[in-house]
Amino acid sequence: MKYMLIKDSYYKHDWGIVEYNEKNKQFRLYIRKDTQYKVYPIFMQAMVYKQNMFVAEPDLAIQWVKERLIPSYRQNIDTILMSLGLSEYDEYELLKAGSGKCPQDDIYLKQLNTNEAAAYADKYKIALRS
Repeated sequence: MKYMLIKDSYYKHDWGIVEYNEKNKQFRLYIRKDTQYKVYPIFMQAMVYKQNMFVAEPDLAIQWVKERLIPSYRQNIDTILMSLGLSEYDEYELLKAGSGKCPQDDIYLKQLNTNEAAAYADKYKIALRS
């Protein structure tokens, strides 16, 4: 498993963890319940406010991930991949290369090792499923 902390440069806050399962190439998002902010980032608002959901399973998590990546159909994608040292389109590697940044918000991702992810999950009572 690979982990990334979901951070926000505007609020100077972290929202949770992105988990990537290398074996089945699936993402899962874990969102903090105890945030001090009343407004979650837009993608998380629908999950939290409408569905009271704090874990995005792979089918929903991949939508969030893809919003943060260069589309696979982009013109000259092969040149872009080559410049990043990638031989093929790989969501995790692209997410890592761009730190999960996109123009719609102030979120970025920070790599966590397994111990850091476990400590964060323990601190904020997030039940990682790995």
